[in-house]
Amino acid sequence: MTVWNDVRARASAGLAWGRRLGAELGEFPDTLRRLREGAANFEVVARRLEAASGSLEEITSLYQSTIATSTRRTADAAAALESQIDALSAAGSPERVSSTLAELQRTFDSLADRNPFWPRTTPLSTTNKD
Repeated sequence: MTVWNDVRARASAGLAWGRRLGAELGEFPDTLRRLREGAANFEVVARRLEAASGSLEEITSLYQSTIATSTRRTADAAAALESQIDALSAAGSPERVSSTLAELQRTFDSLADRNPFWPRTTPLSTTNKD
């Protein structure tokens, strides 16, 4: 009888395994559908990240070129101001000093217009442009 009980136990275990396998296989189409949806969502996210990183690289490049231009213009303005003040000191002309300082102010206004992080006291549409 022990052999018969052993066969019966194995058959019962085999039938239970078959029921579990059937239940799992019944869930398989839904699992595949969710997997496909997840893969499609992942592709969308990957494309968006690629576009965003490309945009960030472009913004960085534009910002760096703007900073380089602004730095060069500021250095040029400082050199021009220094030479003009030296010349004005010798000539003693207050109007020329005033116009030189106004030109310097326009340069800094132009620099502020090109820098999105510069604190503004006036809206962009009303600031001085070059």
